[in-house]
Amino acid sequence: MNYYDQHLHTHHSFDSNETFENYLKTYSPTYFVSTEHLDFDNPYVKGADSIPEFKAYKKEIESLDKKHETTLLKGIEVGYVDYQHDRITSFLSEKDYDIILLSIHQNGIFDYMDDDVLALEVVDLIDDYYSRMLDAVKKVDFANVLTHFDYGMRRLDLSVDEFKKTLNRI
Repeated sequence: MNYYDQHLHTHHSFDSNETFENYLKTYSPTYFVSTEHLDFDNPYVKGADSIPEFKAYKKEIESLDKKHETTLLKGIEVGYVDYQHDRITSFLSEKDYDIILLSIHQNGIFDYMDDDVLALEVVDLIDDYYSRMLDAVKKVDFANVLTHFDYGMRRLDLSVDEFKKTLNRI
């Protein structure tokens, strides 16, 4: 069985400047998929939408595919917030992604990597973050993979045991 990373970002994401070429020359993988960020009302960038330009992304992949032996796949990482469900579904409906990752990055007010999480009671943060994740897993039918289950807890010094019960429900 061949394994390959399915969670890499390039210059098509708001948080990366990396090029496909650097990844390809560094790793020379059989398969390569980048999963670019889709985050509407992204608090990480002051509420702006973080939307990859699909036509430019697809065109670059098609061009690279002709030059490399690596099979290049198109991916997206959807930052899910429940009230954005229809907007996300509409965005994805006419695009042919090979893989769609599901992530919980924010709660509609702040990103879980913001300082705001440090002011919350740990039990409240755990409940908030994982209830959003559980809700997403139940409602979303467009995603293939649930990503970084720990994102909402990264700013805290916790062991997995402290939120394992909640994870088991998901």
